[in-house]
Amino acid sequence: MVAGNPQDVLKAISERHKLEPNGEPSLQNAVEMARSSMSHLPTHSSREILVIYGSLTTCDPGNIHDTLDECVKDRIRISIVALAAEMKICRDLCDKSGGMCVPARST
Repeated sequence: MVAGNPQDVLKAISERHKLEPNGEPSLQNAVEMARSSMSHLPTHSSREILVIYGSLTTCDPGNIHDTLDECVKDRIRISIVALAAEMKICRDLCDKSGGMCVPARST
């Protein structure tokens, strides 16, 4: 979900049971969609993408490093909460954009 209103985010989280995941996830598509929605924001505004990711794979249509370079150029920070094991591409996205990568912890 792409939103700046906390009430919209809380509503989406409370209705998450209605969402049925299918297909293969794509980090690149998610980041591109979020990046394009921030294009109208002024440069002094906060630009951050928070990804909650629960997969061990990503099926991207192109080179995700090109997308990362565009985010760095646009000063967009990417942070990822990895619910499954940490993937190197997640760490790269966070480190190069100045975000945080939080891997799942086993108890």
